[in-house]
Amino acid sequence: PHLHLQLQATPFVGSKTLQYPINHFISKNKNGIIFNSFDIPKQSTVIANIEINALLKKAFTFIPGQKVKINYTENKIEKNVSWEVITDIYNNTYIYCEQSKSYAYIYSDGTLHFFKHFEGNKNSLLYYFYLGCYKISLGYYKNLKLDDNYSLSEIFSLPKLVIQDFFAPFFRFMSAHYNIEYEYLDDNMSPTKILLKSNTSAKILKKEIIHFDFNIEIGQNGIAVFEVKSNNINIRAVFVEG
Repeated sequence: PHLHLQLQATPFVGSKTLQYPINHFISKNKNGIIFNSFDIPKQSTVIANIEINALLKKAFTFIPGQKVKINYTENKIEKNVSWEVITDIYNNTYIYCEQSKSYAYIYSDGTLHFFKHFEGNKNSLLYYFYLGCYKISLGYYKNLKLDDNYSLSEIFSLPKLVIQDFFAPFFRFMSAHYNIEYEYLDDNMSPTKILLKSNTSAKILKKEIIHFDFNIEIGQNGIAVFEVKSNNINIRAVFVEG
């Protein structure tokens, strides 16, 4: 047995179908599981709702008033920082770092977590967290990959952006790309550990000038460890509260 699904403009039998995108779903092909967002499935494609993983949901559910304490080493120097989750008068939720005076604005629809915007210190741990956890599906599927593009203003300095704006009517020579892969789940039935790997790549004229690699370890209490690596940065952050 199987079901046929169609979207139509009116509730009457025989109404004309619509080419209308579905919010978030997974599809399967010979290469594995694919995450689809606001997409229209092709005919005969096998699709399914995203099954929410309890560990991922707990890790990326940020509740106003929640406080996060982190101990970390940056290039062998020990540091600590505290973040707080806040909602403003416009109902925008963000993570705030008092130490660096930085803001990372969050959106979650229960299936997908992503960051909308960053303001503040681009050398702060919160900024690296923003980059590394930019877009995350709350369902776990082995080797699942998600990608997206950052806003150029989140990555590049103002002088470079001015040059890009000047040439924008003719061509875009700057890019900033995000990718994440779901690498490890210890137990499908009763998981206690998840590992995700992501990276940030920024290019000018197809030459990579910025690259970060991130490791995200998730445990039963939420995010456990967050690591950042680049040519001149090595950070290991342990979430001790929150």
